[in-house]
Amino acid sequence: MGNTERHLFHSTGTFRRLVNPQTIVGLIVTLAMMVAIIPAVGTTAAGPPLYPDLRTPSPANLYFENGWDGVWRLRFSNTVSNYGGRLEITVDANKRIYQNVYDSLSGGSLVSSTRVGSDLIFHPTHNHFHFADFARYELLVQDKRGAYRRSPRQSQKTTFCIIDFQKVNSPGPSSPQYTSCGENFQGLSAGWGDTYYADLPDQWIVLGSSRLADGNYALRSTADPYNKLRETDETNNEGVTYFRVQNGQIVATGAPALCRSTPDSAPVGTVVTLSCTGFGNNEPVDIRWGGPSTNPLQTETSGPTGTVQAQVTIPEGGSGNHYIIATGRTSNTEIAAIFNTEPSAFRQHWNRVVGSKTMITLKGYSPGENVRLVFNVSPGSNVVLGTTTVDSLGRGSMQITIPTSRLGRHDVIATGLSSGLSATAPINVNPSMQVVPAEVSAGGQVGISLRGYGGPENVTVTVNNANAGTIRTSSTGSTTASSSKITVPESLAAGTYTLTATGQSTGASVSASINVTGIDLAAEPTQPPATPEPDPATPGPDDVETPTSDASPIAHAGIDQDVTDDDNDGFADVWLDGSGSYDPEGGEPSVSWTLPDDDDEDLDPQEIGTKLVEKVSLPVGVSIVTLTVTDAAGNTATDEVKVTVLPAPAPDSADGTPTSD
Repeated sequence: MGNTERHLFHSTGTFRRLVNPQTIVGLIVTLAMMVAIIPAVGTTAAGPPLYPDLRTPSPANLYFENGWDGVWRLRFSNTVSNYGGRLEITVDANKRIYQNVYDSLSGGSLVSSTRVGSDLIFHPTHNHFHFADFARYELLVQDKRGAYRRSPRQSQKTTFCIIDFQKVNSPGPSSPQYTSCGENFQGLSAGWGDTYYADLPDQWIVLGSSRLADGNYALRSTADPYNKLRETDETNNEGVTYFRVQNGQIVATGAPALCRSTPDSAPVGTVVTLSCTGFGNNEPVDIRWGGPSTNPLQTETSGPTGTVQAQVTIPEGGSGNHYIIATGRTSNTEIAAIFNTEPSAFRQHWNRVVGSKTMITLKGYSPGENVRLVFNVSPGSNVVLGTTTVDSLGRGSMQITIPTSRLGRHDVIATGLSSGLSATAPINVNPSMQVVPAEVSAGGQVGISLRGYGGPENVTVTVNNANAGTIRTSSTGSTTASSSKITVPESLAAGTYTLTATGQSTGASVSASINVTGIDLAAEPTQPPATPEPDPATPGPDDVETPTSDASPIAHAGIDQDVTDDDNDGFADVWLDGSGSYDPEGGEPSVSWTLPDDDDEDLDPQEIGTKLVEKVSLPVGVSIVTLTVTDAAGNTATDEVKVTVLPAPAPDSADGTPTSD
């Protein structure tokens, strides 16, 4: 356990050290022989894989200890047994961990070698490693309704040096196959168990300055709690010991009547399995949510041994712990299980394009709290979509508009502003295109406005499969019609054609129709027409006032953003996106991004950019950035965007607690 070399003591008092140099040398030779005789995976016909089946008996030998440091601890012995195929762990030269699976309890062929997502705790002095998170120990406390709640007291991160220690089941080898946990190789044979005794270092749960108060408790041990290893059965990994503390002493008890939901934490609407014991035989049992006086959700009948199992749909309600209560109609036995409701966010649509709308439905938040929704446009950069208030049952909804973003999955993150709890709804952004204008003469130019492509990437534009040019998107996967133009081939006759834009790196593709007006050359006169005599009643060129355009451009500064000062220098890089701006008459407007001068309102605003899509550096705090677009006739339009630069989170101290300035 922990970082201490493990020693195991048999009941006979004999002593065994797990690692010595001779063992390591022998192990390396053994491994070399195994590599020579085991065929490569997939090169020969192998039988079906035999995965391990880890189980944990109830922890034993519980006692209190007051250590030399004055800290009380609950000590206990724990065993992890294997009732399936062998568990074999190997490590390569880069300290990457793999689980090997064979087609036989011993010998046989290697079927698969799968990398395991576990930490590797290596002890260079002992020349062996511990497998992290192989077991988890939890102290449970019985509350006033008889439900066992998790207490804050749990074991530290548990690591195991895995070996064959004792025979627990008849199948499998009769002698231990994994006898030391060296640098590259350890495991647990079929039918064997690995035991950590109560007196070993770190084999405890820390209690603090005093032993447990009188009351009912349970100690739960779970093998492979995070399912990092592949097994035949993930549901039988727990062992529980129920005990009572009376006058400061531990008194062992049998398993009490109890209920438990699986899982015990999930969103509203999840179907959980409620398993209960302690009722009369064939007794009707009412299942309630929240309290004993609520209307039953359903009624089940216990089996011959007084057990009840029910499939319960979690009703709508606020986040946090709730009771699922089972009450026997004839025995009046009342047993409760604890269930933790988690918040959830559901999207109306999966595939969306930039600028389109969809509905986000929220459930399981704290009653009446405000929930803020943000759109993750890129790693570390979120755009605030808005805030909504949930009702007394933690329900709410909000229609959102997809902001400018690149192709692919993006998360809408809904965070309760009082609870701090979050839920995520993924949305897939698809490419979209707008052609401006949609009608053009052969040989003329059109602007291409793209959204939802890779950013930046080159995009090939074709007209009826004929290459019409290449344009490049911004970092947000976008282009503007005013700055991204292609020329329609002069050879096209009048008609409707398909214009397609295909990203060269992402393969994203979308099409739109374009109407081409051709020129009828045969109808053109071969001689210039005679100049007609001016009609005295018709005003001449000098008599006509040339009309000027009074159509103003459109300014769109994008959606409010939240970004973080990741390098803690007081500033953050921000992409200002005004690509939604345009001139209705097809011109290319001039652009100016400005910040107000906070020191003197009489001074002109500070210009920080002159492109529709501009990367700028803004200080920590809230900045109101103004976008001004001006067309060729001098008409202007403005729009504002709020950018909030959040300070970098405080670094953690050596003991894991946040530091303060």
